[in-house]
Amino acid sequence: ENLRKSISSHAISVSETPEKIIRSNFRNLGRSLSETIKIYYGAGRKIIDSVEFEGTESVYKAKSKGRGILFITGHCGNWELMATAYAKLLPAYGIVRQINNPYINKFIERVRQRYGTRVMYKKGALKAEMKV
Repeated sequence: ENLRKSISSHAISVSETPEKIIRSNFRNLGRSLSETIKIYYGAGRKIIDSVEFEGTESVYKAKSKGRGILFITGHCGNWELMATAYAKLLPAYGIVRQINNPYINKFIERVRQRYGTRVMYKKGALKAEMKV
């Protein structure tokens, strides 16, 4: 319903129907879940290695000056995979909200840490971030 309202109010411009957009979104979420499960069970190296970054020159330039780098992203695509793949290049910290379900939170935390992404929870993250 929210998508339909956004389209009808011209808040967003789309060429697809709301139903197609929603179906595509759920397919993407399913793919992300599948990739995350593979990463968790150790079969994700191939997926992680397939991620390519463009424009990393500016990242390395900032890093060579001893500066930290802050990436702000939306929840578009598989953000867990992106963070995990980025951790291959440079030490990475993710500022995250603790998931309400403790079992899912533990699962996701293990995925993040298995490949080198360190986690800072939102509460108190600014202070911790300044130390990094």
